[in-house]
Amino acid sequence: MDPRTTKPSLPVVTIVLAAANVIAFGASIAAGADPITPTTDIMFDLGGNYGPVTLGGQSWRLVTSMFLHVGLLHLVMNMVGLIDGGRHVERMYGRLGFVALYLFSGVAGSLASALPGKAVSAGASGAIFGVFGAWAAFLFLHRSRFDKETLGTQARGLLVFLAFNIWFGMSSSAIDMRAHVGGLFAGFAAGLILSPPGHQRVRIAAVFVAAACVIGAAHVVPTPPADMLIGSSRERYNEFVALQMKALERFDGMAKSGATDEAIADVIEKEILPTWREGKVLAWKVDYAPPGYIDNLRAYVETRERAFVEMVAAIRKQDHDAAMAAMKLMTESAAYVEKLKL
Repeated sequence: MDPRTTKPSLPVVTIVLAAANVIAFGASIAAGADPITPTTDIMFDLGGNYGPVTLGGQSWRLVTSMFLHVGLLHLVMNMVGLIDGGRHVERMYGRLGFVALYLFSGVAGSLASALPGKAVSAGASGAIFGVFGAWAAFLFLHRSRFDKETLGTQARGLLVFLAFNIWFGMSSSAIDMRAHVGGLFAGFAAGLILSPPGHQRVRIAAVFVAAACVIGAAHVVPTPPADMLIGSSRERYNEFVALQMKALERFDGMAKSGATDEAIADVIEKEILPTWREGKVLAWKVDYAPPGYIDNLRAYVETRERAFVEMVAAIRKQDHDAAMAAMKLMTESAAYVEKLKL
């Protein structure tokens, strides 16, 4: 028996999945992603998979990242693989079985990618490798039902697919091999569960349950530490930096200008502190960052703000000791700056 030579049926699920990926790509462009080289930040904001965040409570990213692609070439390559493999594997396992193994492979690949926590990942590659893994499982379990020539042709096709993708993945640091391998093994396992005859509904349900367990596992596995500012947090941080530089340059300019103490106090109170507090609002919106980074950022902002406030009060009262205490706070705030360097 050769599922590829039996009367073909329309691979509805494969077509729907391919369409969903294309629609998601169009939506990402509408949201501002570059169609050729989208930034890491926008991929994250759109639902990309980043270990420290995905495993830190946002397990839904295991699924959303399966429908995002890092540029048009990435999308085209994956859709060619999906359509080429999916139209055959969907016939082997049926439409619902194909949905189950695709979802299970995709989230398993996403989880494998998230565990190191080093980069934002996206793409249907894990699920597509799972499709080919399920194909391999079908050939393995039903090898006696194929004629020798057909079995050899399909096995060689699978080996060529795997060899090319492994070589391509090893030659480029941008390729997420963990997602590929995780998806491949998950697809093979799903194929072993789904291939034997009988109790198909139970077998399909078992694969769906396995997919749910993978998503659940994202809440219990250790969360890797973040090593960068990510997504909109980076944008907010950059806006904060611009405002704090504006405030500090104004302060340094007044200190060197020879202005009276009263004039310096007025500028701090009416110009520098409002600018600083505007930046503080942005700093408090930075929510994805390396461990301790947010605490240090907030401590820096608050300590420097206190220094400005106490300096104004000291100048108004002509209190030398209070002025020295304000300068000490300035020095303390500078120590936090060193901790904010990534």
